[in-house]
Amino acid sequence: MITPKLLPVALLMMAGATGAPSALAEAPATTELKVEFTYQTGAPASVIYADLERTARDACRASGTRSLRQQLQEKACARDLLNSAVTRVGRADVAQLHQNQLSGPYASAG
Repeated sequence: MITPKLLPVALLMMAGATGAPSALAEAPATTELKVEFTYQTGAPASVIYADLERTARDACRASGTRSLRQQLQEKACARDLLNSAVTRVGRADVAQLHQNQLSGPYASAG
């Protein structure tokens, strides 16, 4: 049995006004956010992209009730993390899928 290889992509991001869970107060703050993205190297682009997207969204989401401004900050944070992760993965098919998705949920963030 062949075990699929998992490749972690660690990103360190300075989250400013785009926000991070501890930086989602009404006044913009800067917080260091370290996120590790793990994906199967041989997986289809759609699977890798879905994993990256979920990890970015979860890393930027704060718990509890959030204002509209905080929700927008979370989306911008996730978009920035996802942009960085897609670049670091370095696969053309994942990058193309990301470009196609830019008109979707992350287009209006930030």
